[in-house]
Amino acid sequence: MVSRLFIRKRFYSIFDIILILELVSIIIDCICINYAERKQNNWPFINSFIIFQVFILFTIFYSYNKKKWAIIFLIIFASFAAYNFYLYPLQPSMHTATNLVGSAFLIAFGIDCINKIMEELPVKHLYDHPIFWVCCGIFFYFTGNLLPFLFNNQYFELNLMDSRSHWALHNFLNIVKNVCLALAIWTNYRMRLL
Repeated sequence: MVSRLFIRKRFYSIFDIILILELVSIIIDCICINYAERKQNNWPFINSFIIFQVFILFTIFYSYNKKKWAIIFLIIFASFAAYNFYLYPLQPSMHTATNLVGSAFLIAFGIDCINKIMEELPVKHLYDHPIFWVCCGIFFYFTGNLLPFLFNNQYFELNLMDSRSHWALHNFLNIVKNVCLALAIWTNYRMRLL
């Protein structure tokens, strides 16, 4: 009984979900590195994490800014992602279409959340609002990776891009996103103390 109450209370905070996202991200990265070193296909893990990440970030945005259009778009995205994921059972490459649709959706929802913060001005400084930092992380990561992920498969097929340079850019933007998410957790903690 006590553990059930603890779990319910623990998962109530949306910023606990950010910690879960970060933990799953680390696990997926470790799995992918392990598979890559053994020269095995790691695309199913990457593709499933793309879908998981969109759902988690959507949950965070939706907890702050409940929009009906976002639910409709999420259902469309979920259908599209499930179709792409199960269409290619061997997962030979990244699902660039799924990533593109999810990225565009999160960027649009992030802009809508920033607009809501600007209209309501719930804090004195914009950078004191945790959702602002979540949006910054989304903007840096997804806009920075939008074109490289869109043309990822073509770059590698035509040998136009070295995979190391592509993943160096991705990893840098991923670090920036994680720092922004850490700042969101910190600002949320500070807001609770005040």
